[in-house]
Amino acid sequence: MLGARLAAERRTRPEQLTYLGIAAWLLDETPQAVDTFDLALDAVHAGTTLPNGLGGAAAWAYLERGRWDQAREVGARIITTAKAAGLDHAVACATAVDAMVLALRGDVLGARAQAARAIALVDPLESRSVFVYVRRALAAAASAEGDHETAYHQLRTAFTEDDGPLHYHASYAALADLAAAAARSGHRQEAAEIVETAAQDLGEGVSSRLRALLHRARGLLAEPESAEPHFRAALDDPFTEHWPFERSQASLDLAEWLRRRRRVAEARAPLAEALETFRRLGAEPWAERARTESRAAGVDLGTPTSEALADLSPQQQEIIRLAARGLTNREIGERLFISPAPWALISTAASPVWGSPRDRSSGPSSKAPDPRRAGGIHVPASSRPTDTACRRAGPRLLDPTATEVLGTWAQPPWDGPGSGS
Repeated sequence: MLGARLAAERRTRPEQLTYLGIAAWLLDETPQAVDTFDLALDAVHAGTTLPNGLGGAAAWAYLERGRWDQAREVGARIITTAKAAGLDHAVACATAVDAMVLALRGDVLGARAQAARAIALVDPLESRSVFVYVRRALAAAASAEGDHETAYHQLRTAFTEDDGPLHYHASYAALADLAAAAARSGHRQEAAEIVETAAQDLGEGVSSRLRALLHRARGLLAEPESAEPHFRAALDDPFTEHWPFERSQASLDLAEWLRRRRRVAEARAPLAEALETFRRLGAEPWAERARTESRAAGVDLGTPTSEALADLSPQQQEIIRLAARGLTNREIGERLFISPAPWALISTAASPVWGSPRDRSSGPSSKAPDPRRAGGIHVPASSRPTDTACRRAGPRLLDPTATEVLGTWAQPPWDGPGSGS
């Protein structure tokens, strides 16, 4: 019934699919959001005006789902269309997503340039979501370089002085990364207060995704002897596989904790899971960290990438590795979250390397979202930082290459009731 209704909306009112996708994304029903955005974007013809907000929701949903190349492609399409329509907020959201993907893949200069472009398009006093997205991207760039102090201060600005969220949705997704940066930069106590305030605000009806992020954050900030139950809880729910990068971060955290407790054999499985995901996503800074841990755990990572694979993208290389292990097209597609159209392009590019030992024409099929899962978010009554919090952040939080564009407002904004999105 729902499928028939979606198909009808796709033909007649694709904008309704956009609204449904946004609602699903806000509720952390990311698989359903991505499926809905797929239908909506297929139905929108070139030059058609897109609703304001689509850039943030659609592109972030693809990023969270592990479809990073598609997040960038959709973002570029949204930017082109939204620019023509004068929708600066949509352009800024999509550009911030691009900055995040670049940061996660280790292109820190490109990430910072895109972050500066994104924030220059909006008034941060009114666009708190864009402000938080940009801070998260700049924090990821800092983390990729191992600068955890800067990463922490970037993420700290996503929360108010009284530890509330600056934005009711975008801030909460930064909790685990805030804790990771805090644990590596000496800010455990402050970060722990933010995490516990968030847990109290979110309550018992928190989504599976946010519950996992809270557990990961608590594990990172806990005393070493108390951390394991939180790391395990962050990985217990199989539904979190729909957020592959976040889950792999938790797997790597657990593996590091286990190895430091001399439980090396137990560390190898989560290490392998994390490394495989980081490698297929192209998250090279995190993949290198996982490789370092793997070597310390005595894992033989084999020989470096052969010359035949050197010119292929990380995703193409991972397709070849999985094919060599005997996985079918459908299995590879499900493992890498590739939809049929991108699969055709990638497999064509990779075919000179792997050849055609057997028929792989079936293509991948996406898994249906779990209808049993439901989640939501609590919107606090107030999320306004104080003047002290703004002054404390200061312009040092931004990369020097961005300050010329960002100007004097390089501090977290505060706003009156009802301002911004």
